[in-house]
Amino acid sequence: MDHWSVLELDRDADERSIKRQYARLLKVNRPDDDPQAFQRLREAYEHALNWARMREYEDEDEYVEVEISSISDEPEIAPQQMSAEQPALTDWGPTSSELAAKLALELASHTTDSNLQQQYLQAQEQGCAAPFQQALLNRCLQDPKANIPLLQAGIAHLHWLTPWQTTPINPDQEGWLTEALLDDQREGFEASLAKGDERGLFGAIETLSRQPWLNALERRQQLYRWMLVFLHNTQGWSPSLFDRICTLFGWDINSRTTPQPDFIWHGLIERCEKQEYLKQLQRSLIRGSTRTDEQAAVLVLDPPASNAERVHLVRNGNADLWEACELLCSKLTHRFPDLLEHFPNADLQGWRELHTRPVHVRRWLWIGWMLMALTCTLPQHMLSRPTSFADVAALLGVYPVLMTAVCMFVMRIWGPVATALQRQDEWLSSRLLPDWLSWPGCQALVMRHGVPLALASYMGSQVGAWESGCFAVLMLLWIFASPGRYPKAYAALREKIGERFARVKRGPLIFAAVVLVFTAYKALTYPEFQVWFAR
Repeated sequence: MDHWSVLELDRDADERSIKRQYARLLKVNRPDDDPQAFQRLREAYEHALNWARMREYEDEDEYVEVEISSISDEPEIAPQQMSAEQPALTDWGPTSSELAAKLALELASHTTDSNLQQQYLQAQEQGCAAPFQQALLNRCLQDPKANIPLLQAGIAHLHWLTPWQTTPINPDQEGWLTEALLDDQREGFEASLAKGDERGLFGAIETLSRQPWLNALERRQQLYRWMLVFLHNTQGWSPSLFDRICTLFGWDINSRTTPQPDFIWHGLIERCEKQEYLKQLQRSLIRGSTRTDEQAAVLVLDPPASNAERVHLVRNGNADLWEACELLCSKLTHRFPDLLEHFPNADLQGWRELHTRPVHVRRWLWIGWMLMALTCTLPQHMLSRPTSFADVAALLGVYPVLMTAVCMFVMRIWGPVATALQRQDEWLSSRLLPDWLSWPGCQALVMRHGVPLALASYMGSQVGAWESGCFAVLMLLWIFASPGRYPKAYAALREKIGERFARVKRGPLIFAAVVLVFTAYKALTYPEFQVWFAR
């Protein structure tokens, strides 16, 4: 990877330009948007800083060499002239500081993490302890990742990155070494997550946080940032582990003691909320539960295949059930849309078909008996005897109301009996009746609905074939075209009718109904119609 092309800089860029360019690119390559791009940017930034600082050191060395060479370029003095002008100087050899630096470099080149303590004691005996530490530190700065064991040994025996460090080091160099030490922990943390050992992972994080080289405020903040990025770039940890890490580091969103970057912190909070909500939904998918939120989860996330089970859930619910369904769909649509991947059978709209207005049984019974009177009772009455308009009005006004009252009385007696046999009735109906006989939110039952229907059919057959046929036609219309089967269509039709007749008063409607009945009476009493009907 070309680090300079990642940073969009030339190779001769100085340290200040590199830092400014890194801050500008960090706004574009955020860790939560593209972790890989962020990692490439970070590596390029560190490499460029190391390159720029090494170049500064080399420039200083070249400057010293240039001065020395400029001195050496002066015109040589002939030996005879030099002996004539001044006496010969004695060559005393290298100074003590030069010898100490040379010896320190020799000791540092053969130092490892296992013999560091012995090498340091030898350097102290030979009076080159300070150059020895500086040489070791320069060795670690040149390639921190390759010298992690040596760096750890220096922290343990020479107190590097602590207040007792004697070798001078600038803040940027401290940041490089700290980042290398933290990155060395990554592989172990990821292995613990892969094994599902969150307890071991937390123990390793707790041990790391207690290291003396992390006591300084700057390095403590660096640990927090590193831990945020690690959690953001890894998967498989639970919200409980995140809570324990927050407690360990003193992170609390309520008291506003949160780490930086802020957008990564809020992303982790949202991920924990998503995981907790997913577990809650998975626990809610329990069949036979009576809790409203669990019923809503079943209806929305894993809707039952049979209409009987759907009706059972709806019957045990109330207005809170529909509110819970609406809230669940809203969360899954707007806040946690990714969770739908865990529920392939989810249907965010199907439950609305079950949320229908109740059918007014008394009203539709009256409409049914009114149609029965118009198609069967009234024509037969007019053919059997002379009929006046008062008779027609009485027949259409009293007969539907009377029959509706009789049906309600019978159902009041039969209702408790059918309720007592509800469980057996549902079991029998689920095996004998097809699902297409049921309505959304209502199950067709053999005993509750079938017994009264069979009784009414038998009574109609005893009266006559015409009455039995009319009753059968009306029952088929009720089964296949009732408002319970198409609640949405009837609701839309009812709204349109309500809008059209909202300004019309009841008086004109009643008058129009009376005129319509009178016209129908005149048409039915017309002789030619009676002859045609008799045929």
